[in-house]
Amino acid sequence: MGLRLANEKDCTLFAFWHETEVHQGINCQGELFVTLMTFPIARQCDAYNWASEVDSGLGAALVLLTKTRYIVGADLTRQGWQAFVSASSPIWPSTLGRKSTARLKAEILSDN
Repeated sequence: MGLRLANEKDCTLFAFWHETEVHQGINCQGELFVTLMTFPIARQCDAYNWASEVDSGLGAALVLLTKTRYIVGADLTRQGWQAFVSASSPIWPSTLGRKSTARLKAEILSDN
């Protein structure tokens, strides 16, 4: 599928359980993604770089543009997306700084 770009009007956000954790999901025209990271509008380059890394690892990523932020997601139908949301994952790019899963979830939940 590759890297996909979308606007807020084309997608809806939802929450879902996986094992013992709640994750933020994105339904983009029938395709399901898990939210990995959010970036302020001013960090567009970081959002696209992160999404490119996810796409390289999974072969499917999304950059969703909202009024206030970019949301990067990974395709829920691809095996391996869990590694991208794991706090202990070595996949997080060191240039962007590391966010714990708990901190990322707090940011996502505070936006809703």
